[in-house]
Amino acid sequence: MLTLSICMIGDAPSAWMAALLLICGLASYLLLETGDILLLETGDKLKLELDDSPNVSPTSGTLSQGATQQLTAAQFTGGTVTWSSNATGIATVNGSGIVSAVAHGQATSQTATITATGVANPSETGTYVVAVSAVSVSVTPTSTSIGTDATVQLSSTVTGAVTTTVTWSLVSGSGSVDSNGLYTAPSSATTAVVRATSTVDTARYSQCTITVTATRVVEAVAPYGTAYTGQSIGYTVYNADGTVAQARTTSGVIEITGGTGIYVVGYAAAQSFAGLIVWDAPTGLDPYVQEIEPYISGTTRVIVAVAPYGVLYTGQSIGYTIRNTDGTTTPAPGQAFTTSGVIEIASLGIYLVQITTTTSASFVVVWSAPSGLDPYVLPISVSQIASSGSGSGGSIFSRIQTGY
Repeated sequence: MLTLSICMIGDAPSAWMAALLLICGLASYLLLETGDILLLETGDKLKLELDDSPNVSPTSGTLSQGATQQLTAAQFTGGTVTWSSNATGIATVNGSGIVSAVAHGQATSQTATITATGVANPSETGTYVVAVSAVSVSVTPTSTSIGTDATVQLSSTVTGAVTTTVTWSLVSGSGSVDSNGLYTAPSSATTAVVRATSTVDTARYSQCTITVTATRVVEAVAPYGTAYTGQSIGYTVYNADGTVAQARTTSGVIEITGGTGIYVVGYAAAQSFAGLIVWDAPTGLDPYVQEIEPYISGTTRVIVAVAPYGVLYTGQSIGYTIRNTDGTTTPAPGQAFTTSGVIEIASLGIYLVQITTTTSASFVVVWSAPSGLDPYVLPISVSQIASSGSGSGGSIFSRIQTGY
């Protein structure tokens, strides 16, 4: 048995060599590198063919605008080459073989060919084909709705370029946007278009359309009396489904001056809204639960029915029945209410359910109450249905103390 070790001979490359091996009359190709070991039996024939043609590595690739790629040239006589690009507006190359992708300003990927030419023998050449990506910009969200004087944070994503920064601008409508994409709505309704433009390719941009709706501000008042004047009173605004509402103002309770102990907060909503404000209350008092007047949208009314039982009953299962004034439990045309699925505001023992109506109506909500307490009966009356922004429409705006 003959052991053949592949090694470098003279100027032979240490890269790839092609060997044709004939074994038992069957021919096959093997690719061998320096250091490989080949075992041959007596009678085996081996023919080595050396690939020593000039070449460039890598031979192709894709680059984002602003990216670079180091090329290497091998097998050139004398070992020295010159580098050139056939499209310097797409990609350039320096004397060391470093390719730089250029901001070409096109909407699609562009291609350039980089050539290495032998100095000693100019007929020796090797090439690298590079595809330089096009820049693309996207904005999230692409559309949204907010209330007057509210803000919304926009974000951008840039692909096809090493530099991913954008310039934010207001294309139409009113309001303002800062350098980080934070849009601030004006104090009146508008439709604004905000644009994010790539700093690498200013022809590439994406936009967000923002609908600004006139905001309705509801004043919630918590009167605690002169004994509590000057105390810090916190609050939380809840939606009709028990989740925390996204209010324009979530802090900064105002106390009416004059030592009255009356606290006021303005809740701003730009959409249909019905819910509760739960005041933390002064030390030693139960939370104060206040229903917020439903915000009217079109002809639909959402009413929140509330049963506050107090923290002692937190986590208990509280049932309820909604009845029409004639004692029936089937919603009339234009009305909708569920008969299960009571929502409890966590840790407060406050339970609520919502009723939707498009007509004048009266309801009675009978809560089954926690063990040992009488049922809690809550009458609800809607005397009229008003169009958007036209007023209260006769809805209740009541204050309900916990432990009722």
